Amino acid sequence: MGAFYNLNELSELEKAGAWFVSLSGLAGGTWFIYSNPGTRLNFDKGDNLLTIQRRGLMKNEIEKYRLNNIEDVTLIESKDTDGDQVYRVELKIKYEKNVSLTKLWVHNKEGLQNIMDTIKEYLKN
Repeated sequence: MGAFYNLNELSELEKAGAWFVSLSGLAGGTWFIYSNPGTRLNFDKGDNLLTIQRRGLMKNEIEKYRLNNIEDVTLIESKDTDGDQVYRVELKIKYEKNVSLTKLWVHNKEGLQNIMDTIKEYLKN
């Protein structure tokens, strides 16, 4: 309860309420970090391999795909809880499921379009 100098004046119910709100914020932040891991992509033409490394709070995942099996790079659209458009980039892989490059949906369509164009140009050369 940090900088409160009048803690002795608060009732037990008020203290419990402050703890509940604080712990709720902590739990929400932890859940957000857990459900949206950081993603690192490594496109290696020498080994003909795309490595997707996802590092999160309690889990690390590594996925590997052959570059010559990537058929297309697409922009997936959805709506957030407010009804606004959100986007993420997916790869269409031959003989496999579509692969999302990130778990997080974002509003920046132009930025994702630039990323898609860069990936397509790299795969084409």
